[in-house]
Amino acid sequence: MSGTINSLGIGSGVLTADVIDKLRANDEANIIKPIDDKITLNTQKTQASTLLTSLVSSFKTSVSALDNDTLYQKRTVTGSNDGVSVSALSGSQIHDFSLEVTSIAKKSVLKSGDFASTTTNIASGDGTLNLNIAGTNYKVDYTSSTTLGDLKDKINDIAGSKIGASILQTSANTYNLVLTSKDTGKDQTISLSDLSGNLTGGLLEMPSVSTGSFTSASSTLASGGTAGDTIISVDGVSYNFAYSASKTLQQLADDINNHATLGTKVSASIVQNGTNDYKMVLTPKAGVSSSITISDSAINAGLTSSIKTTAAAANGPVTTGLFSGASATIASAATSGNTDINVNGVVYSFAYDDTTTLQGLTDSINNDVAGLGAMVTASIVPDGTSFRMVLAPKVALTAPITIADSSAGLAAELTTTVPEPGSVETGSFAGVNTAIAGSGTYGFMKININGTDYSIGYNDTTTLQQLTDNINADTTLKNLVTASIIDDGAGGFRMQLVPKVTTGPITIGDIVPQITSTTTSTGGMSVIQDAKDASFKYDGIAMTRSKNTITDIATGLTVNLLKDGGSANISITQNRDQISTEIKGLVTSYNTLIKQLADMTGSNSEAKTAGIFNGNNSIRGIGREITNFITSTDSKGRSFLQYGIDIDKDGVMTFDDSKFLEKMNAAPDDTEAFFSGKTTITSAEKTVTGAFAGTSSLISDGINGGTMNINIGDTGYSLAYSATTTLQQMVDSINANTSLNTKVTASVVKYNTSDYRMVLTPKDSTIGELFTITDSVGGGLLSNIKSTSFSPETSTTDNGLFTFLNDLLKGYTNTNGVIDSLNTSTKNSAASLTAERSKNMKSLDARYEAMKVKFASYDLLINQANSNFSSLKMIIDTSTATSK
Repeated sequence: MSGTINSLGIGSGVLTADVIDKLRANDEANIIKPIDDKITLNTQKTQASTLLTSLVSSFKTSVSALDNDTLYQKRTVTGSNDGVSVSALSGSQIHDFSLEVTSIAKKSVLKSGDFASTTTNIASGDGTLNLNIAGTNYKVDYTSSTTLGDLKDKINDIAGSKIGASILQTSANTYNLVLTSKDTGKDQTISLSDLSGNLTGGLLEMPSVSTGSFTSASSTLASGGTAGDTIISVDGVSYNFAYSASKTLQQLADDINNHATLGTKVSASIVQNGTNDYKMVLTPKAGVSSSITISDSAINAGLTSSIKTTAAAANGPVTTGLFSGASATIASAATSGNTDINVNGVVYSFAYDDTTTLQGLTDSINNDVAGLGAMVTASIVPDGTSFRMVLAPKVALTAPITIADSSAGLAAELTTTVPEPGSVETGSFAGVNTAIAGSGTYGFMKININGTDYSIGYNDTTTLQQLTDNINADTTLKNLVTASIIDDGAGGFRMQLVPKVTTGPITIGDIVPQITSTTTSTGGMSVIQDAKDASFKYDGIAMTRSKNTITDIATGLTVNLLKDGGSANISITQNRDQISTEIKGLVTSYNTLIKQLADMTGSNSEAKTAGIFNGNNSIRGIGREITNFITSTDSKGRSFLQYGIDIDKDGVMTFDDSKFLEKMNAAPDDTEAFFSGKTTITSAEKTVTGAFAGTSSLISDGINGGTMNINIGDTGYSLAYSATTTLQQMVDSINANTSLNTKVTASVVKYNTSDYRMVLTPKDSTIGELFTITDSVGGGLLSNIKSTSFSPETSTTDNGLFTFLNDLLKGYTNTNGVIDSLNTSTKNSAASLTAERSKNMKSLDARYEAMKVKFASYDLLINQANSNFSSLKMIIDTSTATSK
């Protein structure tokens, strides 16, 4: 069959393959070509759709970058130099400041005396030396055979985390052990002491002074109830450090190291020489001679004669009998009447019934401010396991105070009055706020009760009222006496001590103390470099830090102090170049997208051409919506045109960088809000302070310290602060305070750029309570930490224009969006057209395969007919020829 088909038309010359090809070509033109044209058009749409997707995605990337608030948090630092360098993380406070470096932080460096070689023995016998740094002692054992090299290795093994030991060869036969602190800062001062006395002179501690022996670092300096001054004399200059009965050896060492002047001349360390044998060692720093002494000063016995004068109280306080408690009733059941209290011949009456309590009567007396309350002070005091009401006179008495009953209902205990035994009064003071000591004096008041001395500290600012409060607050004295202030009726005020127990005479006096002696030692170690804190000024505010890399001045800011005397004027600004670069990228992607959209959807009547999406209003609408959005104005009258972003008459976007920078520099926060949006948060049932620039902002004026008082209802909680306390540090102090942290949680919340606030969130027991913040007298708290607000929580978000534009673009590319639908449509069309073409091609193939078979059969018949006719014709032709 195939041979016949291959030679199709040979027999007939009519039914040839060419005829079939022409017939097939005609069918393909009518059936297949329209489908191929549709496939070609769909392929072009697919390519155009892919390009459009890419261009919209590119434009959206630029929009997203300008919508991202991290872009506006980038910072540029200018002003760094070879003396000071500064870096800033994204989101750092935008501000200008000055830095003046007095001195950078330094390490402690000590050098031993000379040794002939590294193998020279360092000791004459066995023993232990002590290295002290930052309050930590490192014990290094040695023997008579320990060499200089051995000692270096031992120090590195034992104290290597804090001290580096090395050997320096300074000449052919001269070697020195060098000790260097690993860290900088004045607390890194190294001192070396020989605890056994067997080291050679080259390794003995530097010329220094030590105290006598104490049993521990926490041993107190003075005997109980004593106070005075420790006087440290260096090169003829004396420095006084007050002590009391509670001041420890370690606290004195800390005071010396923290002293602004003495701390630069000596280093104080506590060295343990053996069990229960601790000494404070003062080691001179570079440039200081060995002239150091420690001595004690007698206290300034400064109490005024008035406070030390004691006098028996004539016709003094009286007490009732014993009651079970302050809530005990003072009358029997179903009785009522008047309690009559007689003072200096005048009777003051207070109604009672069977519900009146001892506390209620006490309050009624004190609240009668124009009557009996002006004559006496009523209080309830414990007496063993029971309680009494005490009436203490505020005026001079001419007769004893009595309590009587107008009826027969009062308890016998109430009408029984007993003169209070043993009470004493001081001399007269002009007022309750009059100081009890002379100017410049201080010490301890001695109160003797039943032969035992009790001490209360005072200084030249302690008032009569403060002394009274201190006595009543003392954990021991408050159980022995009640201190109160009475008006002596002659224009003066006296402190009265009323005993709570049976007692002999009470006396008030002053105390003079003593302190321990000192010893001196000298040696061959020398100071090559003092350990020092960095000293610098930040915007004129003096600061110190132990390191030269400083990260706690402002959030995200790192300051590197590079040399003594360095200075710089630093500017932390928004990185406008990055924003400008992103806008330029936006302009490029916009112009490319809009031009392609115009080409894809437009037409040219003269050239008789049309874009691939001509007539597709959904695609045409993309460019129109984007352009309309960019040229719009928001509710506050802001538009991109104000920031140098414009679209000309030809639809081309342009960008004026100088116009943008001018607007950005004038209002950076407003620009960020317009471009990217802004979220404003207020707190619910929380107390919020005013705004600070950052978490490391100072809460005070940078000069004065004091006490911050957080008041919850009627209760106050005190927290000390210094001139360098930051907002974050105060928050940490609140959360660490065991009394306060059960009632409130403190945190720092960023409300906006350069707007950080302390938020106090109440816990269960204080929800609904009013929180207020106040300052101590003479303190330096800034007004914005004392100014607080209390309001329900709201969170308001204003989206920027790029946020809205970003959402618009998402609508095009998201599922079922215009471009996504177009991509889906062209993909589905491609599959459908391919399937249709394949189906029709298979149909044509089958038809023409059948036609070829039929043509072959017909050609065979024709060929046979032609063959038979040819034989017949030959006979005819022969017959015709013969007949001629």
